[in-house]
Amino acid sequence: HDELRALWLPRKHVEVWLETSSFARIVTGSLVRCVQKLNGQRTFFVALVQAVKRMNQPYRLGKKVIEVALQVRTSTGVRFAGIDLLSNESPSDAEISRFKVQLEPEDVRAKIRTLQTAMQHSAALFEEEDLRRKEQEEERLRERQEAAREQEARESEEQERKEREREELRRRQAERTADSEQWWLKYQTKGGNKQHEIAKWKARLARFEKIVNSSTAEGEKANAKRLAEQAQAKVEALLAQEQIQEDD
Repeated sequence: HDELRALWLPRKHVEVWLETSSFARIVTGSLVRCVQKLNGQRTFFVALVQAVKRMNQPYRLGKKVIEVALQVRTSTGVRFAGIDLLSNESPSDAEISRFKVQLEPEDVRAKIRTLQTAMQHSAALFEEEDLRRKEQEEERLRERQEAAREQEARESEEQERKEREREELRRRQAERTADSEQWWLKYQTKGGNKQHEIAKWKARLARFEKIVNSSTAEGEKANAKRLAEQAQAKVEALLAQEQIQEDD
């Protein structure tokens, strides 16, 4: 597999050679990794470039429109592949294993030497291309970071708005129920301490139940539910004590 991998050209290298007069000579005899869709799923295959052909219909390659396609051979026959279908990722061992095209060892080694020599002589082209790609990647990174900051700001603003709405709702509910929550005060001057205590716990129970029914904050809701259960138990205990005293 090592020699076959040495024959492989990534898409970014093919795009660099496309701008040179050596394009056809360099890519012919090399291997490429192509993408195809089968039953809606993306799959990849390795193919041998046999020739460079001109397409009847131009197609877009990045910001350029080109008419060049590759005539490639696979285990199942000959087909045409646009450069936009090539992959930058190295073929997997399984993909290379499925490549059953018979190649002469001498031809393979000669092509590897040709590719190595061409890369050495044209190193400046690839340095320039790598620099351009790095600038593009940095620009995309800046755009993603800016988009993430904007999204974070929108989410923070939305969270603050919801919290303000919840706080306003709690304030209005507190104003509407302030009088009813204090109805137990009438027992301060009559009915004795027992009635006063029962009224106080009933008021607490009512307050906690309102929070349980109105709050959207899970923590606040759970805490209010626990306190409501405690208040309910206290009210029941006081009523039971009062009943015992009345029976006596």
